[in-house]
Amino acid sequence: MQTHYAPRFLRPIAGVASTPSAAVRYGSESAARAHRPALAPWQARRIEAFVAANLSGALRVPDLAAVVGLKPRYFTKAFNGSFGVSPHVYVVERRIEQACVMLRDTNEALAQIAVSCGLYDQSHMTRIFRRLRGETPAAWRRSRLAPRRAA
Repeated sequence: MQTHYAPRFLRPIAGVASTPSAAVRYGSESAARAHRPALAPWQARRIEAFVAANLSGALRVPDLAAVVGLKPRYFTKAFNGSFGVSPHVYVVERRIEQACVMLRDTNEALAQIAVSCGLYDQSHMTRIFRRLRGETPAAWRRSRLAPRRAA
């Protein structure tokens, strides 16, 4: 590998990246990825457990950041680096996964499942569920229960 020595003001012109943002701007995206912040493994586990235990309530970024002792802005960047999605998207996906488990394992009404998973109401759950799973919760439940009835 060839090492480039250039004064700081000439680095963008010479094609030598001096910072991660410059690396993205000037073509070395893999160098920028190497400097992306991420949560420590213990922090990621603690966040996963906290989210799982508190799905039915409000989960805000400042609350999640406090769980691992980080400031909200840095936490959001580190969370994205570790999980590949924003904290909001992660929480919504976990809520829909919980809804799938409840749809499969219980006979509760869709409205009750939505509230139990921390969603506002049945229409909110249906809108998000359709976007993530490609079908409504009722259709998803029917398709999973149909094989059992036929057997």
